[in-house]
Amino acid sequence: MIEQTEAPALVGCEARIIQDGEWRRCRLAEISPRGALLEMEDAPPVGEQVVACISEVGALAGTVEETSDGRCAIAFRQPTAASAARMSRTYSRAEAQ
Repeated sequence: MIEQTEAPALVGCEARIIQDGEWRRCRLAEISPRGALLEMEDAPPVGEQVVACISEVGALAGTVEETSDGRCAIAFRQPTAASAARMSRTYSRAEAQ
């Protein structure tokens, strides 16, 4: 893991997901180019296809990979290069490659 030297700008911000054509509010807990961890009530079930709408990053389609204790982990299908570039300074967790 890469150590953060300053607080990520987007972590803790309000976000939305689109599930079955409905907008749902959530809060961003973590983000990386591969996915996001969202805090929300009544998380969608594992395997559900959703779109995460995160300020300054945009809309990213993905699949719910895990849910527990009011959190929902989403794996992005294929983030665009532009989205990945916009989030590069906002990771709360990143894997060394």
